[in-house]
Amino acid sequence: MDRRRLGALGLVNAALLAAAALLWQGGPEPRPAVAQGGFGGGANYTMVSGLVNGLDQQAIYVIETTSGRMVAFYLTSGGKVVPLGSRNIAEDLQTLKENQR
Repeated sequence: MDRRRLGALGLVNAALLAAAALLWQGGPEPRPAVAQGGFGGGANYTMVSGLVNGLDQQAIYVIETTSGRMVAFYLTSGGKVVPLGSRNIAEDLQTLKENQR
């Protein structure tokens, strides 16, 4: 390898090292993740995975805990999101409670 290429590689390595040092020394603080859209502002979400009859993949269930709404979907091997449906769990629990009386 000639001196010119070796010098260029040295400069690239020095630049990468400087960038890594800046990030490691505490660069800008990351912003916290905030849920948006979907079910409205100020919502809390719980996400779990589980088996679904007839699927080889696990489904992902996302529940908005304030209103009790839930959506379910799965991802194909190609990364496509396939919705499975939605429910209002709060209404389901209220109906169950009324039927037990």
